[in-house]
Amino acid sequence: MLGSPFQTWRGIPIIPSDKVLIDAKGNTTMLLMRVGVENQGVVGLHHAGVRNEVIPSVSMRLSGIDNKSIATYVLSLYHSVAVHTEHALGSLAIKI
Repeated sequence: MLGSPFQTWRGIPIIPSDKVLIDAKGNTTMLLMRVGVENQGVVGLHHAGVRNEVIPSVSMRLSGIDNKSIATYVLSLYHSVAVHTEHALGSLAIKI
């Protein structure tokens, strides 16, 4: 990638990120997914028709209004996956 070698998992590049949570002992865990029906991977499924739905599978609920008249809402996304083969998901535990 960009002229440098990189690691892959079943052909999927594992790209470093500063957004991965690392605990005090230097450990982290990642969920790896091969996506798409054509790759016999993972396909996302929406749960339409949820209570207080604003767009398909997204619910919005008023949480409260503070003393400055600022409204707070809770947004929930209802989403699940269909796994087409046992090798489409992987959990990777890393010691940094």
